[in-house]
Amino acid sequence: MSTFKSANAGDRSIGTGAAGNTAFANRKISVGEAATYLGISKSFLDKKRLDGSGPIYMKIGRRVTYDLSDLEIWVAAQKRRHTSEVAQLSGARQP
Repeated sequence: MSTFKSANAGDRSIGTGAAGNTAFANRKISVGEAATYLGISKSFLDKKRLDGSGPIYMKIGRRVTYDLSDLEIWVAAQKRRHTSEVAQLSGARQP
């Protein structure tokens, strides 16, 4: 099994990460690899998956996998302008 090398955080911030490379973006990675790629713990990613606020994932048998492009989309959705801003959920009604 090949090892996963995390993309440079600087590349993600300027939009040249996985989403810009279709061959790389379609790669399925494990929970541990996804956590390393995002720079977060595996348990944090597990909790986000449990409460439904994490990135989109796939179940293949008992195995959970992520598309790198879905991780990039989720990271982009986490951007905030100030601390009191609430995350915008897709399909959520605006007051």
